[in-house]
Amino acid sequence: MKYELKEDEKEIITNSYLMSLAVFVTTMPIPVINLIANLYFYFSHRKSSYVIRWHALNSLFSQIPLFFINSFTWYVVWQILWGEMEINNWTIAYLVIACLLNVLELLSSIICCLKVKKDKEINIPVISPLTHIVCLKKDWDKWSDSWVDVDPVFIKYEEKARKQIAGHIINSTAVLGVLFVAIVGINITSRVEIPNYSLENLFEELVYESSVKPHMITDEKKTTPLKKMVNHLIEKNGMDSINVYLVESREVNAFAYAGRNLAVYTSLIDECDTENELLAVLGHEIGHIEKRHVVRSIKTNVGISIVFSALLGDFSSIATSITTNHMSRDFENEADELSVEYLYNADIDPSGFASFMKKMLTDTFLDHIDFFSDHPATQDRVDKSEAKVKSLPEKKYITILTDNEWSDFKEVLKKDKKNKSEEMTSNNDIVE
Repeated sequence: MKYELKEDEKEIITNSYLMSLAVFVTTMPIPVINLIANLYFYFSHRKSSYVIRWHALNSLFSQIPLFFINSFTWYVVWQILWGEMEINNWTIAYLVIACLLNVLELLSSIICCLKVKKDKEINIPVISPLTHIVCLKKDWDKWSDSWVDVDPVFIKYEEKARKQIAGHIINSTAVLGVLFVAIVGINITSRVEIPNYSLENLFEELVYESSVKPHMITDEKKTTPLKKMVNHLIEKNGMDSINVYLVESREVNAFAYAGRNLAVYTSLIDECDTENELLAVLGHEIGHIEKRHVVRSIKTNVGISIVFSALLGDFSSIATSITTNHMSRDFENEADELSVEYLYNADIDPSGFASFMKKMLTDTFLDHIDFFSDHPATQDRVDKSEAKVKSLPEKKYITILTDNEWSDFKEVLKKDKKNKSEEMTSNNDIVE
């Protein structure tokens, strides 16, 4: 005995699989969207004939495992791209199987459409037997506004499904297990060399080539004092080495970037009246490096941009900005606190951070609008830093450079800055 589908049922059922197929292909980076689309289709037809509800549920059940598989797949790929996860035999085997399951889902949706058109039974391993068992054996009668008994043939389908499902689960698990082991074995015997590269390396090279290298100072007389200060901090705090670059610039700034890299602008050193002010800023940037704030920010920014672009379209940039600004402020606060701790551990007076930040205080309106700023309000940072310093036990502090070494360090940078300024002026006169 076989149930004959009506033409309107065929159309609705075919649309359910085509909808799933279309959303699946267009929203691969965001698996949850396909799951939501299938949920919506199922609940919008919750009061329908049994066969319509059965196929809507069958399509939904096929997406639930794929949602978890694809979500984890994108997590693995994302971690590999940023060098957070190693590419090995196991990750390759998982990714290959995940791709195969996605291909099978695409083919399954197409086959289901064709079978529905030809009134043929659909029997997706595990999924279809489960659907037979779970789907309510009732038809909705819109004329009587009530549920009515289902066609007896569907009761037989359920009885058959109960006998099949255990075998389907065992067979499917065995096939996937054998496939997984086979892929791992192929990778081991082939001895393929996998390149160790990540997006972090790419960003590291881009920043170095564009913002550091063009104006980098290599004279050891100028760079040695700076490196001496940084090395003292990292040694006393038990950290790994950091690449320190001295960069000629009129901008008062220092920044950590991808990898363990720190760029310090000459104008920042010029603005620091004492050694511990400079050390406080260096400690702040080292905090960013140790906590991987830069890479975490880039990863989150890109990830949030992808999600918001899919959900909000043109409004995505606003939503991303607000979200990432809040995250950036948290990182800045954490780096401020770490700076005080690093200096204290290195026997350096940690009050230099608050001292330096007071110079940056302004009365500008934006400085007080904390919500739309990527840094906390300056006065707030000063207050928190001073409170942190007061909470620390008293101890005897040291300096890394002698007074003469600090003065000579600043003086040689000032002379270099003055010579370059005169050179630029001379060149401009020649052009004119």
